[in-house]
Amino acid sequence: MASFARGSEISPSLLLRGGTGAKSSTEIPSVPALTDAVVGSLFTNANFRKVTDALRNAADLRKARPSSCVWLLPQISVWGATRVLPVMLDQINDRLGADDQQGPDNERPRSIALVAGRPLNHLREAFDLVVSGHDVAGIPPGLEILLVPGLIAAISIHLPVEAAHSFPVPVGILTFDDQVIERIQSVLQECSRYYTVADNGMNLTELRTLLDRSFD
Repeated sequence: MASFARGSEISPSLLLRGGTGAKSSTEIPSVPALTDAVVGSLFTNANFRKVTDALRNAADLRKARPSSCVWLLPQISVWGATRVLPVMLDQINDRLGADDQQGPDNERPRSIALVAGRPLNHLREAFDLVVSGHDVAGIPPGLEILLVPGLIAAISIHLPVEAAHSFPVPVGILTFDDQVIERIQSVLQECSRYYTVADNGMNLTELRTLLDRSFD
């Protein structure tokens, strides 16, 4: 992370340059970067490729596979209203392992969305489980986190870069570095406490248990 920092603070402008300038070449690096800057939606062609490459590289390095992924959605109007979302979830699902602790009639959801407020229909259709939060003032509205535990993690903030008022741009990192994944997972676990209503009707105790197991 040192290449994206000024002093002790992560610099959005360095992330911006890292995500747009360093990868502008068509050459494929000989050694994949464990942690890479991302600029813009994960659904763009360039970032979609980064996600799939990171998943492949992480899966090649590790035998253990998680059984589900968790996506904290930013509080952005119509986020995910693209056909790329279910395609990306399918790509992630291909890298997930089996859940041996569940029976065929009670399978753990493979993809879980954490949504502020009332979820839109396209999110219910794309994700196996949508969990709503109605008191999320403690979470930055532009925060977005994608976690495939033990494989990859992406964290972005949708905000103006080096300007007080401008169109919000997601700027962040994508990683398959164990230590960075662990740090991002701790942030996501803390945020997940604000999300309390599951669209499948499970009670809060069941939901907390499911989410805690999903982070394993």
